[in-house]
Amino acid sequence: MAEYRALRERFLRPIEVTSATTPDKASARAALAAAGTALCEWEARPILAGYGIGTNPVGTLASTAEEAVAAAHAIGGPVALKVQSPDILHKTEASAVALNLRFPEDVHAAHGKVLANARRHAPAARVLGVLVQPMAPPGREIILGVKRDATFGPLLMVGSAEWRSRC
Repeated sequence: MAEYRALRERFLRPIEVTSATTPDKASARAALAAAGTALCEWEARPILAGYGIGTNPVGTLASTAEEAVAAAHAIGGPVALKVQSPDILHKTEASAVALNLRFPEDVHAAHGKVLANARRHAPAARVLGVLVQPMAPPGREIILGVKRDATFGPLLMVGSAEWRSRC
């Protein structure tokens, strides 16, 4: 009974949302207005941070395999590599993602493979680099899409799927 009560109290406690930075909505609006029709994660993160969303460190954008290895070393654990291109919105369909990389030689090889797959998928794509991030723990993955439609106006798409870290 005591455990159940403690669980209920934790469950019913209001969630406190805090941000380490003060949102700068005016700058975020200006950056969004100057942005293209699609943004990759690397481009969208600073805009979202301007609204106080997702202000945690996001990883390192690596232009070379050596930069990717150095970023992975700094993270110190398994990493994910994701191509960053506003022209490749669905990276997994392009095989432009590598997950659960633990060793420098794996990161080095994956960097080249991710870029090669992205270029094969969309040869004319503007590629900013490869984002090196800590592997997310198993949990819920969501997708979020926003579009301004000429007929319907602003549209929001939200999807969710359970996933598990691949070993």
